This record gives sequence, structure tokens and C-alpha cells, in this order.
Amino acid sequence: MVFVDADRRYVEVTDGVCQLLGYSREELLAKTIDEITAPELRAQVPETFRQYINRGGLEGRHSLLAKDGRRIPIRYESKVYPDGCRVARWQPLNQPQDYGKERAS
Repeated sequence: MVFVDADRRYVEVTDGVCQLLGYSREELLAKTIDEITAPELRAQVPETFRQYINRGGLEGRHSLLAKDGRRIPIRYESKVYPDGCRVARWQPLNQPQDYGKERAS
């Protein structure tokens, strides 16, 4: 799970997120959504975040960039609570041993 502020900066992350991306908590708390989004998707982040805020939540698929450069596909569910808390839950689409590899069909 991750929590972000209005500037798309991470304000809290779980240990699982740190393990998934290979960053320490301190490193992630210095980053924004844009910075850990796969480069080919970064241009979409501001509009997607705007929709998320306006709708009070959003779900879908996204691709993150791990510290070592691997693309990590995830499914996310995000919600904006009445008190302004912004939270998202991520579910990796591949098993941990498969990160960075193509899955055989």
C-alpha cells in the first residue's frame, strides 16, 4: 500500500512496496508517482491523477520502474477518503521470481 499527497509525492509506503521496487522507505518517500512510473507512461500520470482525485478513486493496470530498471506491471486500486487521505493498493501481475521476465502463456 502507498499513500500520496496532492503533489503525487509518497508520504507512506509499506515494506512490501519497498521490496517490490527495491528502494528503501526513505528513498521512496523522496519520490513522486511520476518518478517510479515506467518512462513510457509518465506523460499520462498528471491526467490519471486528476481523474483519480475527481472520481474519488480509480483502478486499473500500471507499470512501475524498479530501482534496478525492471518494469513491474501491477494492478492497482486507489481511493480518496473524505478526510483527503489518498491510498492505493498494488498487486503485482507477475510472481516475484518472474519480475523482469516475459511470462509463458
